Amino acid sequence: MHSSSPLALLLLAPLLGCTPKAADGPTCSKTVTDVSMDEVTAIGVAAATVVADLPATEDATLVYADSARTPLALQYTPGESARFVDQEAVYPEGGAQTDIGIICDDYVAFDVDMTLTSDDGVFAESFTSEVQAGADAIGHIWQELDLLAMGGSFDIADYTTASDWTDASAWVQATLDGDGTTSGVISGQVSGEDPCDSGDSCTAWAENVDVGTWGDGDE
Repeated sequence: MHSSSPLALLLLAPLLGCTPKAADGPTCSKTVTDVSMDEVTAIGVAAATVVADLPATEDATLVYADSARTPLALQYTPGESARFVDQEAVYPEGGAQTDIGIICDDYVAFDVDMTLTSDDGVFAESFTSEVQAGADAIGHIWQELDLLAMGGSFDIADYTTASDWTDASAWVQATLDGDGTTSGVISGQVSGEDPCDSGDSCTAWAENVDVGTWGDGDE
């Protein structure tokens, strides 16, 4: 079994979208405009520039949280259309507001078909996701995995010491490194609720699950 490190509650934010919001807090309002792949958008970036950094195929090494390693094959097939997403922060009017900062950066985006296959059979996944890139033209991918329909043998229970969880999720994050390679993280979260007597408040908990990484020297 691969080991995991329990961490505090993990709050997931879109890569280039809004920061997480509290109830009655600010949100990001999005205006989406279709653009051609070659069009230089208002942030000075064209989707084609990001696509140029996306490898068609890549041979990497998946390094698990317990330091075990396995060859990892990656494939990326970008779509032929793109979109520009203009974001504005929206703050609620009147009433009590949570004092929270919010980041609503504009970005260019396009779809990509991605496959991720490990030699050990744990991952054999194929999905369509979105590549997002801000003014730095660095592309990012975030994709939640369907734990009930995995192509490989991945079971999140093998990567956590928690045994009383009731909900689980896992995801893949990948970053275009600008040299025709990518680096990425596979991680997840299990959560549950501590037992309590009738009428008492019950405490919810969550634990981050470290699965593996690739790229950046595969260290």
